[in-house]
Amino acid sequence: MKGKENLIPINKRSAEEAFAIRSRGGKASSEARRRKKTLRTAIEKVLNSRVVHKEDLERIEEYGFDSADGTTQELVVTRIIENIKKVDDLIKVMEFLDGDSGEVKKQVINEDVTASMDLTNAFKQFRSTK
Repeated sequence: MKGKENLIPINKRSAEEAFAIRSRGGKASSEARRRKKTLRTAIEKVLNSRVVHKEDLERIEEYGFDSADGTTQELVVTRIIENIKKVDDLIKVMEFLDGDSGEVKKQVINEDVTASMDLTNAFKQFRSTK
């Protein structure tokens, strides 16, 4: 690596210099944690907000979610499902939503998904059995 000979390990530096380097690293780390927390909070607020458009509420209901409490999070899930192209990706989404192992579901879905049944319908069928 070019310039490696100019690098000085932290244990070879003076105590003051090592302290200053560690201090800057700790401050940068805590600032990054604050930014991530702020972003996480903002995302949670958006995802938990209520859906107000009628066509979006209908889409949520079509996928087996309760449209009376329709949230943006459920709308996002329906849009993800509509864009899934592979059975394995559908299994991952269902595992995430259910928290269960997808092996049994994968077997059932592979048997159910035929040339005439797309993955969106497979998800709707999965939601209707809950």
